[in-house]
Amino acid sequence: MRQIILKQNKNLRYLPLAFNNNIKVVKEELEAGHSKLSVFQVQDINGVLFSVNREINAENIYELFGAQIEMLLTILKYLNESIEVYERYELLKGFIAEYELIKQLATKPIFDILNHHIDFMGNELIPLVNNHIERIDEELKIKNHKSFVRKNLIDKGVVAFTAGVNEVEIKGIFAFLKLKCAKEADYLALENELLGIGDSHPEFYNLNDVTPDDIILFFKIMQCKQILSKITNKDLSKWLYRKFKYFKNGDYLIGQSQRTMLDKLNVKLTAKEKIKELNIHFKNN
Repeated sequence: MRQIILKQNKNLRYLPLAFNNNIKVVKEELEAGHSKLSVFQVQDINGVLFSVNREINAENIYELFGAQIEMLLTILKYLNESIEVYERYELLKGFIAEYELIKQLATKPIFDILNHHIDFMGNELIPLVNNHIERIDEELKIKNHKSFVRKNLIDKGVVAFTAGVNEVEIKGIFAFLKLKCAKEADYLALENELLGIGDSHPEFYNLNDVTPDDIILFFKIMQCKQILSKITNKDLSKWLYRKFKYFKNGDYLIGQSQRTMLDKLNVKLTAKEKIKELNIHFKNN
């Protein structure tokens, strides 16, 4: 019997992708002529290993789905007992966002086990994670009741204008963002967020006629010009990832993974990019 070990060393947020890739690898191994496999699925979280094992053949490959439920439940138990509440929230929200990205990118043939697996995650795994997110939300409300102002989790790594920014430049920035926002409500919420007025908008801002690369460069130039308050590239990439959706193929979709955004933010601006004006005519070209 052939043994395969499928180990995922990255952040928990990428677990949906790892789970889907695991199904793909096992499917390919079976199609290559291996009639029986001993499959170990392993996840590393903060140096703690979680694993499940199944003996798989062509007839029972769907048992891997059940093994993934088993692993996820064990991981959720660990998070509840060992991880600080704010970090736990970020990890679980990242899990949901990564699943949504996988779902958007998937093709839909009549029958394909990878797409069946995506549906399985949406029907079985995502509700489990959402249930824990709701419990965290209640925990924070109780924790901060009366004595504290509840900390808004999406304000960790705040993106806002720094003090003393040129008023003309701010008007140009807002003119561009207003043009691209799908709804007036989206624009007003984004304007307030950048001005540091009120809480962060908990939903995505939907954008039209603009690409993820446009927005990444736009905010990257603001960061370079010190228009934004001090923020790391990692925190800015997280903010961009969970704030914007882009109109494509008749729907508003997450544009790129957070890792891709971070990679692009880490690349130095060219001389041409540095002198681009941040106004209604801005374009990434």
